[in-house]
Amino acid sequence: MHIGFIGLGVMGLPMALNLARANTPLWVWNRSPDKCETLRAAGAQVASTPAEVCKNAQVIILMLAHEQAMDEALQRGTPAFAGQVSNRTIVHMGTTSPALMKLSVNLFLITMVTGLCEASHFAAQQGLDMELFRSVLDAGPMASSVSQVKLAKLVARDFEVQAAIHDVLKNNQLVAQAARDAQLASPLLDVCHALFAQTAAMGLGQADMVAVVQAMEARTRAL
Repeated sequence: MHIGFIGLGVMGLPMALNLARANTPLWVWNRSPDKCETLRAAGAQVASTPAEVCKNAQVIILMLAHEQAMDEALQRGTPAFAGQVSNRTIVHMGTTSPALMKLSVNLFLITMVTGLCEASHFAAQQGLDMELFRSVLDAGPMASSVSQVKLAKLVARDFEVQAAIHDVLKNNQLVAQAARDAQLASPLLDVCHALFAQTAAMGLGQADMVAVVQAMEARTRAL
């Protein structure tokens, strides 16, 4: 059985390489042809079009950044679509709208809680009354059910897990990868990634995400 692989981006290229190095009969295509040369050297057949991949493979793996790219590759909405997918197994491993919605929400959650941790760290280091600080934020227009729960944990130095550092770091990486695939800058997320990675390296991977404040404290001590 021949496998087809369409989309050789940051995630797709190593996946396709693993298949080629395992001597899997493989046809590949990528919008930027230079990405295919590594696969050619590994023994894969390089197609000139996605249609050629579909013609020669029975299982087609798609690792594409968005629905439009998938539609273009399979020619969905055209008479050619049925011929490309008929009697073939299509494995879609890219990110489409529902997943992108979840990633967008996670981006907001990660950056919001990280900002709350930094504000708490700043207030504590300045010697403010932390209960008063909590009351001010909880009563203000920026308060939310998430901020109220997380701020209470910060003030109490309660790092019992609700959302683990390791899990947040994984979600951070997924959002960052989606941003890279779409050629989007993610400056706040990149800073958060560094902080959560540092927190995990401190042995706090199973602690709640607000434990990222300990990475901030470590950076302050290092100044």
